[in-house]
Amino acid sequence: MLPIRYLPAVPFLILVLFTAGAIFPWREVLGDSYYDHQRLLQSLMLVVVAMVWVFGHWRQGLISTCRDRYLIFGFWAMMVGGAASVWLGLVPANGLVNYLHWLLLFSLFVVCAQASARGAFSTAGGLLAAQALAVFLGMLYLSFALLRGDSLSPSVIYPGVDNIRFFNQIQVFVVGLLIFLLGRPRIGGWAFGLLAANLLLMALGGARGTMLVALMTLFLVGLVLPQQRPRIYRAVAALLIAGVFYFGLRSLGSQGVYPLVRPESSSFVRLSMWMEIMDVLQFHNILWGVGPGNYNQFEIIHSHPHNSILQFLIEWGVTALAGAALIIGRLLGLAYRHIRRYPEDELTQALVAALVAGLGYSLVSGVIVMPVPQTLLFMFAGLVWGRVTSAKKSTTPRQTDLDRQRIEPPNSIRGWQSVLAAALVLVLTVPYMWFVSNYFLQATSSEGSSNGPGFWRNGAAFMMPER
Repeated sequence: MLPIRYLPAVPFLILVLFTAGAIFPWREVLGDSYYDHQRLLQSLMLVVVAMVWVFGHWRQGLISTCRDRYLIFGFWAMMVGGAASVWLGLVPANGLVNYLHWLLLFSLFVVCAQASARGAFSTAGGLLAAQALAVFLGMLYLSFALLRGDSLSPSVIYPGVDNIRFFNQIQVFVVGLLIFLLGRPRIGGWAFGLLAANLLLMALGGARGTMLVALMTLFLVGLVLPQQRPRIYRAVAALLIAGVFYFGLRSLGSQGVYPLVRPESSSFVRLSMWMEIMDVLQFHNILWGVGPGNYNQFEIIHSHPHNSILQFLIEWGVTALAGAALIIGRLLGLAYRHIRRYPEDELTQALVAALVAGLGYSLVSGVIVMPVPQTLLFMFAGLVWGRVTSAKKSTTPRQTDLDRQRIEPPNSIRGWQSVLAAALVLVLTVPYMWFVSNYFLQATSSEGSSNGPGFWRNGAAFMMPER
């Protein structure tokens, strides 16, 4: 078995490889589309992380990581509400697949929380490095398009994604991290250029929601952390430089450059869409939901509601939504107290900024649906949780070695704990892989129009295979 000292390395190496594999356009390595390729990578990564956790002597940190009563109550509210939604909602088999998927996502949260003390920096750095390579490719495509006189549409300059918003959903997490690198003496210039390039690509892609969340992140960091305002000024300078390049490209008459304000797709369209969705909701839809992942099977008005709260309410019901809100509220409350108490802990501040940016963007986009931002959301939530709770525990008196020996369970009890933990993971992962493999075969063999983003690209619900 793997010793405890390797905890920060293994799961985060998997996470970094997943991020790199999902960002770059290796379309046909696993799936027949970029989206399905991302989902397969995510499913494999979640199962490997769960297995590594249970067989790596890291179970002992579970109790200390998840001891918070608000977290426990919120988790069980989500699980009980979700189970009722699976049972009473539409297409139970499809709901069960997504229910198991979210359980594994929560195991990712736990692993990240346990390894956050030593693995947070390497994980954030790996994400930045992978995204920097993708941005470098985008700027190369932009240069080539300018030299050839081609269109500057995001389908040309964005690095090979099926949907341009897949790229924006990663950028929104990266902006929060880059803010805190702007003042570093050795890498501040690199962070400044990367931030300006990201903002320029957002503008060229017409990513109004991403730009708005980036601006709100800058405002919140400057409001909560006055000592970081010099970095905010540098970030504003990067924004101005990106704006000069953007309007310069527009003034040159370059084709395919999106205007930042488009009346046909403004924020009022989002609002009218949400109001239209609320009009068709009934009481039982809100009470226990239609089932995790079953939005596409319910009165389809749009491919997805572009709002995490609304989608979670429709799919999981009000009980699960209340549990999720309790967990997020508790996490943000602890994070706020931590960054006020430890102003020198800039790594935690950067992780909180990335998490808040991701949560904010989920209110206008499909962050909780798409594979990569969904993974990043749980990853950053776990990293933040681990850092704020470990700092809280470090302020309490430490036990002596004699006390530890006195409370340490005997070998027989630890053996049973290992057996039960392994059985739990097997009960969770084996059915999950069976469902995912059959679901993938169904998705690749089905024909017809797409229902929008679901577990797989075509959005069709999972049906149990006929015997």
